[in-house]
Amino acid sequence: MNKIEVIQTLRLYDADFIAKLGTLMQREEKKFGSKNDFMTELLMLGYKSYIARQTGGAETGAAFGADSAVCDTINAISTDIKEIAAHLKELSEYIILQFQILNLYHGIYQKLLSANYRMLLSLIGGEKVISAKIEDGFFDDLPARFEKIAAELKEKSGVS
Repeated sequence: MNKIEVIQTLRLYDADFIAKLGTLMQREEKKFGSKNDFMTELLMLGYKSYIARQTGGAETGAAFGADSAVCDTINAISTDIKEIAAHLKELSEYIILQFQILNLYHGIYQKLLSANYRMLLSLIGGEKVISAKIEDGFFDDLPARFEKIAAELKEKSGVS
């Protein structure tokens, strides 16, 4: 069978680029049987890179026997993954915000419960509870025994 040859001529006018090609060819000469093999390899790599850029990273069928349905499926999956990632990022930001709000209200509730507990103890002990003391936060601190319990629970759970 006769070998069919297609001959193309390529003219390069950039002297620096030609010098870089020459240096690369000398360095890689053992990998390629001829200058033609080397140039063909570079053209194929350049072609694949160009096509990948044009299609957003998906090969246009060379890897799949020119099956455009497979390429379309890969592109659709890639789009779906990007959408899912965007939704997950949005969801995680929302969850972080909700935890921050929850933490804020937790601190308020802790102060309120501490104040109620300490006011109750004061009333039981016969002390007069003055509204100015309540508003100034006199009763807001967590009682010492609950501070100790909180510290023990933090230590056991590894929370700092």
